[in-house]
Amino acid sequence: MSTIRELRCSDLLEITHMTMGQGNMGPLRELMLIMAKFPEYSLVCVSPGNRIKGFIAGYNTGKGVDRDCEINDLRFRDTDIIWMLLKAVEERAEKNPRKVFFVEVDVLSENQKLVELHKQMGYTCHKEYFDIIEGEMVNKTVFRKYLSGGDLHI
Repeated sequence: MSTIRELRCSDLLEITHMTMGQGNMGPLRELMLIMAKFPEYSLVCVSPGNRIKGFIAGYNTGKGVDRDCEINDLRFRDTDIIWMLLKAVEERAEKNPRKVFFVEVDVLSENQKLVELHKQMGYTCHKEYFDIIEGEMVNKTVFRKYLSGGDLHI
């Protein structure tokens, strides 16, 4: 059984090996700044042996009805972990007193397993765009899930 908790300083060494050499991650400095500024959306999934099985880092952005929680980085070992981490972020965003209207996450379009998982979780395709990762052009899909806590009903 795994548990979800907020990131601790001692976790940084363990998550470093999950991020090294992976081209779809922004600079580690940027990731650490987001984790420090938005600890409520910087979560880890920990196994009983206190081993990190995945982590998520998100941040609030926008104003008014455009206020949302964007997922900056998401690392995991299996799809059950991504499900748990995204649900935890959604719950925290729903309870945010500053009214977060939706959660957004970018997914590589070629990863059909993740695309289908996001659809099963109630996310919808908001837009598609091209990005350059390690010198190669890749297609990404932005998935969005509207929350009820923002008083926005679609």
